Amino acid sequence: MEKRVRALKRVILPESKRQSRTRHLRGAEQVEGFCELRISQYENDQGFYLFYYDEFGEELSDTYHDYIELAMRQAEFEFSVSPPDWSNITPE
Repeated sequence: MEKRVRALKRVILPESKRQSRTRHLRGAEQVEGFCELRISQYENDQGFYLFYYDEFGEELSDTYHDYIELAMRQAEFEFSVSPPDWSNITPE
């Protein structure tokens, strides 16, 4: 049974902020080209995921955080994204 995920916040990264200060790996290959970040939460999971997407909306990487504020701090560290840069995502 697949868990449902709810996206809570998103930010589109301007070209000037697309280079991460952290290495993301898929297998042994480094992943780059992040264009959008979303903070999401799986149902029945108290933690928050920071998802990293490319220009086509394909998920490239993710990080797990105990609190939404920690996910936002990770994005701030990696991409200089500040709290006002985030948009809330309205549930469908």
